[in-house]
Amino acid sequence: MEAKIEFVKNWPDDDMSQLTISSCDGASRFCHEVYVGHEQLRNAVRGLDAFKDDVYGGMYDLRFGTFGPDFAAGAFHARFQFDRHADLLITVHAQSRFVEFPINQVASEVTLYLTARPSQLDDFVRALRAVSDGHADSATLDAAGPYY
Repeated sequence: MEAKIEFVKNWPDDDMSQLTISSCDGASRFCHEVYVGHEQLRNAVRGLDAFKDDVYGGMYDLRFGTFGPDFAAGAFHARFQFDRHADLLITVHAQSRFVEFPINQVASEVTLYLTARPSQLDDFVRALRAVSDGHADSATLDAAGPYY
């Protein structure tokens, strides 16, 4: 398995898109769906585009969906931050949609840790912009996991 974060647009409507997000650290892989408003996706592209130039101590939180059983679909939170060598450190926290289980509602969750180079973030921002603009259906951030 290759370490990466991949966003695939399943469908759009007038207000939002459903994305399948696959996160892999090289040893574990987690796939789930989230709903993202079109303006929220455009804002994420703008935020990541500004963040990618802040290699000395910058931090950016990418959030799609909402954690908890009261909301449709799942949730995705990736914290991006540069270390002192300008390498990108990524912490992913993701949650699937809640489903009925014999005694209550449950959702699967994962926390993964990845690293990437600034050039890989540049490529991802370009690809995510193409998804946001409707010119592509997927964007991938190639990365490395903590397993060297």
